[in-house]
Formats: sequence, C-alpha cells, structure tokens
Amino acid sequence: MTRLIVDTDTAGDDVFSLLIALRHPNATLEAITVCCGNVAFEQEVENALYTVEMAGRAGEVPVYAGCPQPLIAGWVGAEYVHGQDGMGDSFFPRAAQRPEPGHAVDELVRRVNESPGELTILAQAPLTNLAAAVVRDPSIAQKVARLYVMGGGDGNITPAAEYNFFVDPEAARIVLNAGFPLTLFTNGQSTGDILYHLLVSTAYVAWSLTGVVAFSFMVSCMTDAPFGAIFAGVGLYFASLILDAISSLGSIRYVLPTHYFDTWVDLLTRGEFHANLWRGVLLQLVYITVFFLIALWWFKRKDIKS
Repeated sequence: MTRLIVDTDTAGDDVFSLLIALRHPNATLEAITVCCGNVAFEQEVENALYTVEMAGRAGEVPVYAGCPQPLIAGWVGAEYVHGQDGMGDSFFPRAAQRPEPGHAVDELVRRVNESPGELTILAQAPLTNLAAAVVRDPSIAQKVARLYVMGGGDGNITPAAEYNFFVDPEAARIVLNAGFPLTLFTNGQSTGDILYHLLVSTAYVAWSLTGVVAFSFMVSCMTDAPFGAIFAGVGLYFASLILDAISSLGSIRYVLPTHYFDTWVDLLTRGEFHANLWRGVLLQLVYITVFFLIALWWFKRKDIKS
C-alpha cells in the first residue's frame, strides 16, 4: 500500500491521475496540495475539491492551497488548452468540501517529518510548493520514500520547454538538486510507452476504478475544452492525459515505464548555462583559429623552403 500525497495544478489532465490516486486499491491518498499552474489558482483549488467529491471521497481527503505564484517568474496559464475553468469550460458546481486552513507547504513539511520514509509524493504541477518546502526544511528530501515528478522533456509550451518546468524553472532546479529519491516522468515518452499506458490506464480507470459517474466526469472535463472536440472527434483526446496517468500509476507502482535510466539532471533558468556555453564556443573558436594560423605558417614555411 502506497501512502501518497499529490501536488497538483488541477485541470482536466490532472483529473485522470487524481481519480487513480483517489480510487486505486493500492494507494492511500492522504492529502492533495494545490500549486499555481494551469488556470487561476482559486479555480484549481475548486477543481481539486470537486474531483474528490466526484470520486466519492468527499470529506475523506484534505485539500490544501499552496503557492499561488511561481517563486520569481510571472505566472503563465494554460486556459487555451483546458478552458477558463480548467475543466473544459464545464463550470461544475462548487463542492461541499472546503480547503483546509493550513498552507500546503507547511503540510508537506509536517507530514513528511511525522512519517519519515513512508510517504510518496507525486508532483504533477510546477514545483513551487515542493521547492518552498525543501528550502524551509532541507531534511525532508531524505525523508520521502520517493518523489515522482511529471515535468521536463520535449517542449510543449515553447520548442525547448515543457509547461511545468517553464512556469517555475527556479523551483524545478531547487527540487532536482535537493537530494530527493526522484523519478522523473518527462514529456515525450516513447511511442511504445504511450500506447502501452494508454491501453492500461484508460481501461483500468474506465472499468475497474472510477465507475460510470467519475469516468463520465473525467471525459466531460476534456471534451468541452478548446482542443477537446478535435481530440474526441478522432478518439485521441486521451493524449493530453497520458503523462499524468503514467506518473500516477507509476507512483503507486501499478505499472512502470517500459524503460528507464539513471541520469544527472539540471535546468537552465536565467542563462547561466548560456554563458558557459558561449565561453565554450569562444574557446573552441580560439583553438580553431590558433590551429589554422599554425597550419598556415607551416605551409608557408614549406613553400619558402621549396
């Protein structure tokens, strides 16, 4: 049984993974923390509360509001993908359950310290909450059973940047270098992974897990979104949910990626690597120029001798 905390910027894509965490028999979802991300922060909190209600868990899983803004950069939303309410412009009614009075960052620190080595965290939002928590108490990085992060990889908001890392790159860099036992689910999984998990996660959520009401709710969050009609029309709207589903199922070890590897990861934030890159390029140009001048001198010397 996996004791789980999900950190989310709740929109239609996160609904899929939250329903898995809320309903899977191998998971005990102990708390949901909400971070800035997809849509207006207050709306994300409402979406998380309503998802808990639709999963039949109202009043059982606490929801904590966290950081409404990135650490440094200005907030960038994704309403053009998920609709103004993040749920395909469905504008669901307000849930009866309300957010807890505590702050998400305080709760993360408290819960991890109270249960060292026992809690798994799934972070599927920009990493602002996690970064603030580990800055407040660096020791929690070694007390988490495992941290699963959905972020990075191929660009989906710019050619080079994935959305979660783009929204708060400083937070992502803090978390990646904090010493967590970390598994990173990146955008741009292989085609084999996508097809495999599409079949497994969709079938599992649809039939074994959520039931008719929750599954219908999940579908309605997507099919009314700006791009939802296109995806639904060709049967591909699940594409925007797959990475969330993979990370959620992976965090409770129901299914794992078909391949993975250990690597060092860091993040370009404000150009510090660009400076090193250009220094390297200039150094190579110096080497090439010196080599060219020596070669030119050598051949001219040979011409003079001949």
